[in-house]
Amino acid sequence: MKQSAEDYPCENLARAARDSRQVHATDALPYVPYLPAGWCPRPRDDPRACFKFPTRAEWEGELRDMKSGVASGANLGLPLPAGRRQGIFTIYAWNEFGEGGIVAPTEGEKTMKIDAIYTVFGPQ
Repeated sequence: MKQSAEDYPCENLARAARDSRQVHATDALPYVPYLPAGWCPRPRDDPRACFKFPTRAEWEGELRDMKSGVASGANLGLPLPAGRRQGIFTIYAWNEFGEGGIVAPTEGEKTMKIDAIYTVFGPQ
């Protein structure tokens, strides 16, 4: 995808990460999946596509999908003794303000992404 006048929907970026999880869930080697918090290298001189930031509902939905994926028994995470597995994933990124991967609080989103992470993964 190339950069266009209007940013692509965040769903396009999220779908690529979900597809990657599905492809690697049955790999011979463990796979640590990632969840993109955004991607837009503008205003740098970078021709790659930009994606809109997720809404709270979209972000929570992706977090819930990731939680379900790493708990599914698929080969997502790190191997432990006795054939067990620690389901883990990474979020891209905490503070990549120059590339649009942002979980850190911002003036526009405030703490929305952090709050959603707590809602999905915090104490139940």
